[in-house]
Amino acid sequence: MMKTKILLSTLALMILLPLSGCNNNEKNTADSKEVEDVFVSAKTDSYESVEELENASDLIVIGTKVKELESDVIYDENDVYQIAYTYSSFQIDEIISNKVNESRKEITIFENQAYDKKYNQILHIAGYTNMLKGNKYILYLRLADEGYYIPLAVTIGKVPLTNSEINGTKLKMKNAEDNEIVEKLHKEIQKKYENQIDYG
Repeated sequence: MMKTKILLSTLALMILLPLSGCNNNEKNTADSKEVEDVFVSAKTDSYESVEELENASDLIVIGTKVKELESDVIYDENDVYQIAYTYSSFQIDEIISNKVNESRKEITIFENQAYDKKYNQILHIAGYTNMLKGNKYILYLRLADEGYYIPLAVTIGKVPLTNSEINGTKLKMKNAEDNEIVEKLHKEIQKKYENQIDYG
């Protein structure tokens, strides 16, 4: 039942996925020794400024990823990939904006990345990479009907505040223009909250 709800609540993001190349049985089988990172295009909302992002958020929080709770890849009846997700637990250290009267100290985040055991691939929806356990982030979130939260515009709404991740090697999205928009907004947000950056 939960998987059905997930599929419906994220359909707006996944409806335009180019699925034809995701499950290549000859090149990407589970027998491959190296895990392949696969970036899957998806239609997302667009934000041109930090102010737009703030106004669209149900909840803006600063905190730390605690752990991953559940991860799965769902296929249709033709064995074609439909959705990849990870539920992660996130500890709130500070609330910046709260339009939904959230009172919990720990919330569940829907992350758009999962490991596909069948084809030995890590699927990144719209270029998303999962948060790192123990790292600090500011999240711009939308509340789903099921009670979990989703970062706005998938990648834009998850902003690292741990110095090693900010300056570390990043997996790049294939769409250079989208990548530039994400990096521009993230740098502006990190500048705004530079007193919150973890240099440990």
